[in-house]
Amino acid sequence: VGDQLARHQLDGVGEFTAAQAPSAEHVLYVPTGLRGGERGVGERQPAYVEAAFVFVVHLSTVSGGNYSRLQVDCKQRTPSNQGVAAMPNPNDLDPSRSPLAFFGADLRRHRENADMSQRDVGKAVYCSGALVGYIETAKRFPTQTFAEACDKLFGTDGSFGRLWELVARCALPSWFREYPEFEAAATRIRTYQAQVMYGLLQTEDFARAALQPGRHKDLDDAVAARMKRQRILTRPTAPEIWVVLDEAVLRRHSATPEVMRGQLQRLLDYRYDRNMVIQILPFSAGVPTSLDGSFSLLFMDEGADFVYSEGVGTAQVMAHPDEFEQAAFRYDLLRAAALSPEDSAELIASLLEEL
Repeated sequence: VGDQLARHQLDGVGEFTAAQAPSAEHVLYVPTGLRGGERGVGERQPAYVEAAFVFVVHLSTVSGGNYSRLQVDCKQRTPSNQGVAAMPNPNDLDPSRSPLAFFGADLRRHRENADMSQRDVGKAVYCSGALVGYIETAKRFPTQTFAEACDKLFGTDGSFGRLWELVARCALPSWFREYPEFEAAATRIRTYQAQVMYGLLQTEDFARAALQPGRHKDLDDAVAARMKRQRILTRPTAPEIWVVLDEAVLRRHSATPEVMRGQLQRLLDYRYDRNMVIQILPFSAGVPTSLDGSFSLLFMDEGADFVYSEGVGTAQVMAHPDEFEQAAFRYDLLRAAALSPEDSAELIASLLEEL
């Protein structure tokens, strides 16, 4: 498919969203300004740029499953016409929401004042135009190098660099809605969970039991949103995930024995998964290295890597390289203190037998 698109000299590359099937119709989103070899958005949505092309590709198969014919029908449409969330209107973005949002809004303002496209800025600061769009809409954290390059490009006398220091240590609302999008775009995730089962590992029944005490106005929607997050585990470009669970997570029965059995079996199902490693930090390891509670390290495809943790009413993000390195070191100590993946599976199996 990529070769055919290149022959047609189409401006970009995307991913199919439907299962491969004879004579199936697939919708392929190809954002403008995204050249071949650059990655699009996790969940196979169009990049947040000014426009996107929709290619409806008709495929037919021959013996052996090889595609013998490919016809590309190019139509310019907006992503919202295809049932996919469109790019937020820049006027709807609230710069006061967070330092990250303020950085993005300021970047957009300087870019538009300079009469430059996102792709133009990307070329000037040596990144993709898609990344510029993500940062403008507060969907990626900028690196220090990016901020300094913007200062040089727009002649802003170090204002982006100074703002980056604030962005790299920003606090966000605990309902940080964009987090699942960051999670979906990560290439690697390292997480330590001290009290609650990691959301990407929860069964639907367990998620319902865990969310119910929070008295959500619409419990069904809350459960559905958590299950939707787990789609990244089955996609071809699934992230590599390393999970350290405190033993308390396994022994705190926040659900019925039947639901807990299903949840523990879910953990065992990942025993030989190449993209998932699960370790248990046993009570015998003593006081954990992380006394601050649960946290996650997200390694991004583009943009800055960052640490994410939640507290009461707020979420803390640390994208500063020094703080990220300290958190990564702390995580390595947790992994070293935890049981091996094999011994962790044995402990899970023994708890399953007890139930």
